[in-house]
Amino acid sequence: MPERVAVIRLEERDIQDLEQAVLDRDAQAALEFIEKIVKPRVDEVLKRGHCKPVFEWGGETPRPAAPPDRR
Repeated sequence: MPERVAVIRLEERDIQDLEQAVLDRDAQAALEFIEKIVKPRVDEVLKRGHCKPVFEWGGETPRPAAPPDRR
């Protein structure tokens, strides 16, 4: 299976909740965060297919094909 990468966005509140669960060493809160926030977002990203944003192309910006020659 090819390597899969999922880039997700976390809002400020999500980051605070995650940091609080880690600081409190609260395994239940951390698991709930993964189940409710991380997993659905990862699933959403992976459903999108193989299309990638420009910043994920490894520094190369894809170029459109040249238009057909009109004579």
